[in-house]
Amino acid sequence: HTIGISKFSSIHFPATELSKQRLLKMGEDKWRITLSGEPGIDTIVHSDFLTKKKLSEKLKVSIETDYILLIQHSVSTEPEKSKSQIHETVLALKEIGMKTIFIYPNSDAGGFQIIKYLEDLRDDKMFFGFDNLPHLEYLTLLKYCSLIVGNSSSGIVESSSFKVPAVNIGIRQDSRERSSNVIDAPHSCDEIVNAIKLGLSDDFKNSIQKIVNPYGQGNASEIICRKLANIEITEKLIQKKLTY
Repeated sequence: HTIGISKFSSIHFPATELSKQRLLKMGEDKWRITLSGEPGIDTIVHSDFLTKKKLSEKLKVSIETDYILLIQHSVSTEPEKSKSQIHETVLALKEIGMKTIFIYPNSDAGGFQIIKYLEDLRDDKMFFGFDNLPHLEYLTLLKYCSLIVGNSSSGIVESSSFKVPAVNIGIRQDSRERSSNVIDAPHSCDEIVNAIKLGLSDDFKNSIQKIVNPYGQGNASEIICRKLANIEITEKLIQKKLTY
């Protein structure tokens, strides 16, 4: 779907340098491409986040003590494995023993199996779950967590802006650029435990304090708006040709 949309588009605003290079390899004209960064990072840079106390009051869950944020979706190519995959993740989190706040997955095939599994954790005093959250509340939750685990794009894109360790499980985010705050692990309890322990270690946390988010520094909207405001609608823009 992404490739099809790119070929239909007359101008492109890739979020990363690697995405820009992929467009060039697809035969897109260089002048059609403007590296902008990810617009979602703009929200992080320009938002006034809630305090820990305020968000704790809203969620009715204290975030003033250490906690892990869990967001795990099904994988579109292996939905039949979604229940066993979330099982491995939860086993690992139980072994770690830290308070865990989870958010339900999206509606992809296999997602319902994960939801059913997570519903059974609501009576466990270690786990606290939410169907979904307003965006600012979610970002505040990500900002203050000790570590994010699962396979959400937040662990790849937004987490490095907050210098938060991220354990990325499985293949859902394969081939996406990531900063050194991301630790990859397969769907295996032991491997996930080791990755979480590494992410929570002082040495690892200290090592990621100066990382730069490859998805931009929060000025994507400015770049995109400036380009759109100055572009001329001409036949050259509309009539596309491959460059190879």
